[in-house]
Amino acid sequence: MLEIKNVSFSYDSEKYLFKNINMHLEKGDIVSILGPNGTGKTTLIKCILGFLKFKTGEILIKGDSKGQIGYVPQSHYLNAPYTSLEMVLMGRAKFIGNFSSPGKKDIEIAEKMLKIVGVEKLENRIFNTLSGGERQLILIARALASECSVLVLDEPTSALDFNNQYRTLNMIREMAEEFRLYVIFTTHQPEHAMYLSSKTLLMGGKDFNYFGKTCEVINESNLKKIYGLKTKIVEIKHENGTSKTVIPIMG
Repeated sequence: MLEIKNVSFSYDSEKYLFKNINMHLEKGDIVSILGPNGTGKTTLIKCILGFLKFKTGEILIKGDSKGQIGYVPQSHYLNAPYTSLEMVLMGRAKFIGNFSSPGKKDIEIAEKMLKIVGVEKLENRIFNTLSGGERQLILIARALASECSVLVLDEPTSALDFNNQYRTLNMIREMAEEFRLYVIFTTHQPEHAMYLSSKTLLMGGKDFNYFGKTCEVINESNLKKIYGLKTKIVEIKHENGTSKTVIPIMG
């Protein structure tokens, strides 16, 4: 189990960006972090990754001897012309000595992860020449190559077209199930949270942070509280079941 217990953060001694956030995840859980700009979503992610330090609280990973955290940033370009395989091999960095080259095992794992996410044909392509959706899948493969037990994604669909958004969301679900990962991702899209996550953290500022089952946390009342916008959550039945979407009520 992964526990985030009573965590708080401030850039100075008086003004807290968020306070007393608690989350718990079981293996295979997917948690979305949802909220307006400026409420601390990215800062919380940086603290989980260890880039920043919580002022209070702690993270505990129980029953996992490795407890490694894999990170998938927003899709981006690089200045160097790395191939897709080289990008995924970067996920093996902690297993390779400072003055060593990737070994046979590292290359085999990197190739396996490319195949698992379905982009093995791109291994010799230059990363920067790929589409946004392809780059995002390469970054997921890189995180998996690190043999992580916790997968953290920062707005994984922000730069993707409609098809690639859901291709990426489905891939995240498959990886969580196959590798029994703890998955945490940030999003600005309530419908993505409802589509993918079992649990949600709503961040509305230091006085309103609400964690629980997605079906209970994301409701019209809570969305009004954090966004100041009236919405309607609509269920749409189709041949594969039922989907939910959020409609803003303007005027």
